[in-house]
Amino acid sequence: MKFFKELFRNKEKKTVLNFITMLLIGVVLIITSNTFLKKNNREEEKVSSEIEITKIESDFTSKLEKKLKNALASVEGVGEAEVVITLENEGEIVVAEDNSIDKSEISEGDGGEKRKTNNIKEENKKILLESNKPLILKQIQPKIKGVLIIARGGGNPEVKSSIIKAIQALLNIESHKIEVLKMK
Repeated sequence: MKFFKELFRNKEKKTVLNFITMLLIGVVLIITSNTFLKKNNREEEKVSSEIEITKIESDFTSKLEKKLKNALASVEGVGEAEVVITLENEGEIVVAEDNSIDKSEISEGDGGEKRKTNNIKEENKKILLESNKPLILKQIQPKIKGVLIIARGGGNPEVKSSIIKAIQALLNIESHKIEVLKMK
């Protein structure tokens, strides 16, 4: 408290101005640091959301490959099999968003003329989270680009034809996107 009394008792303008300047600089620094911290938190949330989505996509491919491998191993003549699936796209995940939209309509008129004005303002979209993960509304599976099957019985034309028909039926892809090879 003594410091302030001495500061304002002093008639020298330079000291008072220096104090006020330092105070303003401190306030500005506090405000800007909070802004940057909030921005970094948003970026971290976005990165964690992207990592979660990538994990879901890789799980899709590995689960599908495992299911096909197990199913083909059960087919007569196929024997041991390896399955490789490539994707054309990454699929799409639709997450829940909180959108703020302001709509306003103004009608003005005097006599026979009426003028109508519409204003629509859309605020930033915020992704809704559930247990610190994005809330997924729907998931569109990735489109399959091609399938490679390496099987013990892949050299037999009948087995090869059966494998291709099975993959076509299961994955709904054209036969030219399926390759069956004989395992060594």
